[in-house]
Amino acid sequence: MSAPPAAPGTSVEVRQLFFNLPARRKFLRSEETERVHIQHYLLLAALAFPEVGFTFTHNSRLIWQLPPLPRAADRPSQRAALRERLRALYGTELELLPVDFIAPLPATASPYDEEELRDAGRTAPLAAPTPDSDPSTPNFAPRTSLHEPRPSDFRLWGFLGAPGLSRATREDQHLFVNRRPVENRGLNFALLEGYHTALMKGRYPVCCLFLELDPAGVDVNIHPAKREVKFHAERQVRALVTQAVRQALLEYHAGTGRGKSEVLKWRSAVRSGGCRVLSPPVRPPRSSSRTSRPGH
Repeated sequence: MSAPPAAPGTSVEVRQLFFNLPARRKFLRSEETERVHIQHYLLLAALAFPEVGFTFTHNSRLIWQLPPLPRAADRPSQRAALRERLRALYGTELELLPVDFIAPLPATASPYDEEELRDAGRTAPLAAPTPDSDPSTPNFAPRTSLHEPRPSDFRLWGFLGAPGLSRATREDQHLFVNRRPVENRGLNFALLEGYHTALMKGRYPVCCLFLELDPAGVDVNIHPAKREVKFHAERQVRALVTQAVRQALLEYHAGTGRGKSEVLKWRSAVRSGGCRVLSPPVRPPRSSSRTSRPGH
């Protein structure tokens, strides 16, 4: 598959999506509820792609007008574009810490390799022994699967709330895996483990984090909506996320590294006239969710 051609300035309009499917209307909620859902998914798209401009209007009223930002050429400009997009969406009240953590992900075999190995054992013809497959040779290296697991790079970058900034729910936790917004209980627990005692009981951190790793290590087919994902190296990924969060918090408390310096840059940009928020971001409604003021 390839991306369809679309010249800069291309507009796509969708009208009367359910005009010939009246059976689907009963599954729709109120107009306001559906608008909130749409705005939430636009929020995720705007965070994932700062280089794309977004304009959101409702009943002829302008809600968002986010200009496209320059395409990031390196890691610092990537963080700067995300920081500018966050400031345009959330205003100037959030104190966020930068995160940019890279580590090798330990090699793990995919669970699908074992099935392939069993199938190959039933159908594959016997092959002549090679120096690395003959146990009698000094170069013998046993294999446990058809595809030898190889270590891959793990990167976690983005922003998370400074100590004292928290919410009563996870509504302001935005997690992306290879630029796909996802839900994963292991990542949620890793955030709490990283903050440890920096959060009060029953409070949740604010974050916008992007996890990058080999797509072969992520299973996206465990949920019909493709929002939930499962990692082949679930335990290792969770441990690395916890380590990245702890490192960012330690750098902030120590007053060294990117943490303190980029927070100061954020504050100076705010004092010099940050972006004006046309309307605060809206999350999908929940029966018992409410947004609380940041803790001190």
